Amino acid sequence: MVRRDWSAVLVAAVLAAVVGACGGGPAPSGSASPVTVTIAARGIVFVPARLDLPAGVPFTLVFDNQDAGIPHGLSLSTRTAGVPPQKVFDAEIFPGPDGRTYDIPGIKAGPYLFSCPVHPNMMVELDVS
Repeated sequence: MVRRDWSAVLVAAVLAAVVGACGGGPAPSGSASPVTVTIAARGIVFVPARLDLPAGVPFTLVFDNQDAGIPHGLSLSTRTAGVPPQKVFDAEIFPGPDGRTYDIPGIKAGPYLFSCPVHPNMMVELDVS
């Protein structure tokens, strides 16, 4: 018969909990969390149809073309009423199913539009504020 000292087991469990709680912690104030945005092409439609991002914060864009054998691309342009659109970003066109990841520098506040150069009806409204 094995005899256990339960007080030693309890002390070890408490120490493990305290050490685990001390590792990590919140990020220092002022540090921006990385922003990742995913846009999927599915059924000749972009999902989601609308996105909101903070101004001036770089983000990672994950473009997931789920339409087998159908080419899609992504272009990002400004969308200000009465002003011709200015292209901000242009991704390559490729057939699905496949995906690409792009690092986009922070952009200034305003309305933008992601569109597919192959299928102009595919759009994602982007509000940067």
